[in-house]
Amino acid sequence: MTTNIHWPVLLQYEGDPELTVIRSSDEWRAEYVQHFFAAQDRLIDSEGQCFLLQQRISDRIVPHLAGIRLSLNELNEILRKHFAAAGHCCVAKMLVASVAEAVQAVDAAG
Repeated sequence: MTTNIHWPVLLQYEGDPELTVIRSSDEWRAEYVQHFFAAQDRLIDSEGQCFLLQQRISDRIVPHLAGIRLSLNELNEILRKHFAAAGHCCVAKMLVASVAEAVQAVDAAG
């Protein structure tokens, strides 16, 4: 597995505003490493780096660095879409200052 991933991460599915928090590499290996992912599904790590999930090694997904780091504007837009889809109100005013804060917000909302 790529060792550059800063855990916890957000899992973002292509075409779906819902985000999932994956807290550790152990949780990734136990619950997600053998899933099938769409071309644009990605992990967003706590540093804002994006990892694509299409590379398979020995029938397991190995996240690979996409060379993209999300801006705070992009992150906040993703977060607003997530909370709007979950039925939260006043999401237009929602702002976080870091990916770590975004992970905490999604995790706390459960």
